Amino acid sequence: MKKTLNFKSDETKYILENTNPNEKREPFTIEKDTMEFDTVKFYEYVFSDIDKGLDIMVDNLVPESDKVGKRTYATIVEICDGVIDKMKEKCFA
Repeated sequence: MKKTLNFKSDETKYILENTNPNEKREPFTIEKDTMEFDTVKFYEYVFSDIDKGLDIMVDNLVPESDKVGKRTYATIVEICDGVIDKMKEKCFA
């Protein structure tokens, strides 16, 4: 099973949003003026409802010209991949 998230932006923030139409929670956001990454909110939004057989895919919808957005996207993907790999390692060890 795969959980798909969209990474996008508006004028003031970067937004990580679950594509599941049944998702009721507010998306995870990063304010552009501070670029503060709330790890607790990120974990709760991305990982709190997953099980050992789930993969996460993050689609980048930020324009190619947004260099900060590209780095932020890459960081989010790296975190997601690392956590999923560790979960699989623990669950199947």
